[in-house]
Amino acid sequence: MSRRVMISDDEIQQAKQLRDQTTSMADYRKTLSVILVGELGLTADHASDILGISRRTVFRNRDNIRNQGDNADKSWGGLVIVP
Repeated sequence: MSRRVMISDDEIQQAKQLRDQTTSMADYRKTLSVILVGELGLTADHASDILGISRRTVFRNRDNIRNQGDNADKSWGGLVIVP
């Protein structure tokens, strides 16, 4: 059984605002993955199939929207060189 993505109403509203402001298809797809799961109740597997992205990317998109505005490092790891 697919793992459920927990998305709050605030995150859905934030995704809708970002969706309305976006100018690229990639960013639109990111916001749509959050909206499909949060509002329509689709599983991460179904949303990833519809949008042509991986299941893990659905979770990652939710995290990106959740942490929007945070100044946290968005790197995938490795060395961070601080001047």
